[in-house]
Amino acid sequence: MAQWIEDFSIVLNQKGIKEQHSKWYLIRAKGFLGSVGCSNPYGVTKDKTETYLSELGRNPGLEKWQFRQIIDAVRILVLDVCKHEWAGEIDWAFWYGTYKDVGREHVTLLRESDRTTADFSAYNLDEHGDPPEGMAELLERVKQRIRRTGYAVRTEQTYLFWCDKFLRFQNCGNPDELSEESVREYMSYLALGKNSSAATQRQALNAIVFLFRHVLGRELGSFGDFIKSRKPKRLPVVLSISEVRDLLAELDGSYQIMAGLMYGSGLRLMECLRLRVQDVDFDGGHIVVRGGKGGKDRVVPLPERYVPRLRKQVVMVSDLFDRDCKAGFSEVYIPASVRNKQPKAALELKWRFLFPSSRIAFDERSGKNRRHHLHESGIQRAVKVAAEKANIMKRVTCHTLRHSFATHLLEGGSDIRTVQELLGHSDVSTTMIYTHVMNRPGLTVKSPLDLL
Repeated sequence: MAQWIEDFSIVLNQKGIKEQHSKWYLIRAKGFLGSVGCSNPYGVTKDKTETYLSELGRNPGLEKWQFRQIIDAVRILVLDVCKHEWAGEIDWAFWYGTYKDVGREHVTLLRESDRTTADFSAYNLDEHGDPPEGMAELLERVKQRIRRTGYAVRTEQTYLFWCDKFLRFQNCGNPDELSEESVREYMSYLALGKNSSAATQRQALNAIVFLFRHVLGRELGSFGDFIKSRKPKRLPVVLSISEVRDLLAELDGSYQIMAGLMYGSGLRLMECLRLRVQDVDFDGGHIVVRGGKGGKDRVVPLPERYVPRLRKQVVMVSDLFDRDCKAGFSEVYIPASVRNKQPKAALELKWRFLFPSSRIAFDERSGKNRRHHLHESGIQRAVKVAAEKANIMKRVTCHTLRHSFATHLLEGGSDIRTVQELLGHSDVSTTMIYTHVMNRPGLTVKSPLDLL
C-alpha cells in the first residue's frame, strides 16, 4: 500500500470521519489523482487542482453531497496530507459554497428576466388548493398590473400571497362584493385570529390597497377602526468592532470578503451576491449597487483594506471565465433590458458575477448552462457558524453586519443624511433607529452604581 494512502487514512481518522465514509474519501482521492494524471499526490500542482475542481463543477450528474465530499477529499489530501504550500491559497470556501443552486424560480432570475411577457408566475396558486370561482382571473390581473408597474419580484410574491389570502378569507371571486367592511374584517382577523405582528398586518394592508386602487380602480373609504396589532419597539442587533473582527476572523475566502463588504460597505445580502465585476471601481474607490431595494442605484465606499483581496477575486473570476469559455460555458445571465441592447454582453468578463457559484447550473427557461452567483444559503450558514465559533452571544445574521455598518458610522461622527444615502433608505426616519443603539446616545450618562 502506498504511503500516502496510509497517511490519508490516518488524517481521516483524526478528523472523525467514519469508517464507512472513509472508503469513499479514498475513492474520491484516487479519482482526483487519475484525472490530473498523477500517481503520487506529492507531484500535484495548484493549476491542475483548480482545473479539476472547475471541471467537477460542470458535472450535472453529481449530487450536492457528492460534490462536497469530493472537494473535502481533495482538500484533505493536498492540504493536510501532502501539506502543499499552494493548497492554502485555494479558496476552499468558494468550492464548498454551493449548498443550493440558483434555480429558475430564484429571485435573481425572476427579477432580471422579461417579466412583462414571461409565462411563469412568482406565486403558484396550485400549491394552495383550488381558488374560488373568478379569483384566479382576478389574481392574474393583479400580477400583470404589478409587472407593468415595475415592482420587485418579492413584492409581486408578497402581494399575490396576501391578495390570495384576503380573497379566500372572503370566499370571493367577484370584485363587486368586496368593500371597506371586507378589509376591516380581515385586518381584525389577522390581529385577533392569527396574532399577526404589526409589520405583517401592514404588509397585508398594502397588498389589499394595491388590489383596490390599481386593479379594481376603487379608492378605499374609511376603515381605520379595525383592531391593530401592537408594534413592539425592537432595536436592531449590532456588533461591537471587536465582535466584527472576531466574526470575520472565523470566515475564509469568498465568504470572508462578502461578510467584509456587508459590514464595510453596508450592502444587503442580495446586493452583495449580485455584484458584477464591473461594479467595483478600484480607481474611484467605490462600489456601484445596481437595482437595490426599490429599484434604486447607489454608490457605497470600497473598503481600502479589501482592495487587494477583491483584485485577487477578479483574477479568480477571470480564470474561471477562461476555463468556462474553453469548455463551452461562456454565457452569464444578464437582465433582459441589457440583453436586448447589448446582445454580446453575456460573453463579456465585466458582466460576470463577482461571487460566482462553484457549479454550473441549467437554466430551464433559456435551455442553457450558466454559472450564476452563489446561493444566499451558503453565506448565511457560514456567518451563523462563524458567530458560534467566535462565541458571540447575539443573534447574528448577514443583515446584522449592515446594522453594524450604520451604527459604527454614526458613532464615528458621520452625518445621518450621509448614512441614509449610503444605506439607500428612502426616509431618514428609517435610519434614525440606529441612533438608539449607539454606544452613547445623546448626553453621556453615567450609571449611578459607578458613583458609589
